Amino acid sequence: MSDFKLIPLVKDYYTITRQYKEGESYVFEVDLNEKCAVYQGHFPEEPIAPGVCNIQLIKECAEIAIQQKLQLQVLQRCRFLKLIIPQENKSFMIKINVGFSEEKCMVFAQVIAEQEIYLDLKGIFLVCK
Repeated sequence: MSDFKLIPLVKDYYTITRQYKEGESYVFEVDLNEKCAVYQGHFPEEPIAPGVCNIQLIKECAEIAIQQKLQLQVLQRCRFLKLIIPQENKSFMIKINVGFSEEKCMVFAQVIAEQEIYLDLKGIFLVCK
């Protein structure tokens, strides 16, 4: 059993309601907290989930999947295909595939709701020791 413990960067931004493995993919079902303080600045009248917070959410799910801390080195692809509006889109599925090369971790991820892709990401992360 690993001693890995995740401490989210943004407090109360999300809750993982379920996690499982589907073939080679790690799947996380996530609920966004529409009352999170981050929305007071992004934007109070029409809150939108900040892209950087969603990238961090993917990183944190990947850390849970591999039970190791990661640091983003290169964001090779990051497509924001639809706005995530927490009052309208509270629940998401995050699907992650990982591959390893030396001390690097390739992460391929998608944020999906109702069979639509909201975010598509491919990045290289360093495995922290």
